[in-house]
Amino acid sequence: MSLEFGSHKLTEFLSCVPIETEAKVVTQITTPELPWEISCRVSGIDYGCRLCLADDSDGDGFRNSFEADQQISAFYPNTPGFPATPVTRIGWRLKTGEIFVETIHSYPEEKQVVRSESIFRFTSMQA
Repeated sequence: MSLEFGSHKLTEFLSCVPIETEAKVVTQITTPELPWEISCRVSGIDYGCRLCLADDSDGDGFRNSFEADQQISAFYPNTPGFPATPVTRIGWRLKTGEIFVETIHSYPEEKQVVRSESIFRFTSMQA
């Protein structure tokens, strides 16, 4: 997720590997244990993110509901010996002054589903 406004750019990286970047890192969590939450304020944007293991027993795995045109899915090749197809699902909701994004990542080989929920609230725009 990347937001640009004026001379500012805010990028969210949710990665299981270190990210090499020349950008200023505002906040990060380096512990591999889940769940975790993080929040900060950057140039008039309040940011929060929650990352946790999820139960993929109900349908698309989303905890929140999203309109059909506010979600996408990416399916990955099956690993031999695992019948389930790995998938990443992203849903988003826009409303005045706020963006909410939920992602679901399934890892059949590890028998895990990871959910992230991120919210960006625009409290005051500073260019």
